[in-house]
Amino acid sequence: MVSRFNRDMYFSWQPESTRAWKEWRLLQHMRALQLPVPRPVAARAYWPAGRHTGFYRADILLETIANCTTLSAMLQHQAVPATIWHNIGRCIKAFHQQQIYHADLNANNILVDTQQKIHLIDFDRCRITSRQNLLASNLPRLQRSLLKLQTLHQEFQFKSPDWQTLMASYNDNSAA
Repeated sequence: MVSRFNRDMYFSWQPESTRAWKEWRLLQHMRALQLPVPRPVAARAYWPAGRHTGFYRADILLETIANCTTLSAMLQHQAVPATIWHNIGRCIKAFHQQQIYHADLNANNILVDTQQKIHLIDFDRCRITSRQNLLASNLPRLQRSLLKLQTLHQEFQFKSPDWQTLMASYNDNSAA
């Protein structure tokens, strides 16, 4: 409930347990695994009224991934080829194989570069988990995102065969 009134303050006394530093460490871990994520450049947490209050603000600065557009933006202008849907399925599978749960997997957090390589962004609240049901919840969340955007944008180019291609690629045991 507090988040509805305050979108920029969090609660913690320890810098290493702040959201920005947790995201920094997770991004560093994912980069070491060679997952397609942005490189963290800087992070900070500060307590405007003093650390004794526990309320802090945090920021993280990430390197820009060049020559990319969001999946959402692409689908608002054109149909996306099956190779991109295939690459998205493989990319999500690679994260899940490393037990990375993306708390906000949606069409705006999937980037496609000019070589059709997929990158994921926005790892705030994401984590490493062995809970398969939690990892699997990413896929329905992404599908809901695509269906919602389809209702919001008349020209949105998402079709059932696109999802089937993504899922076939995700489920292909040789596509890791």
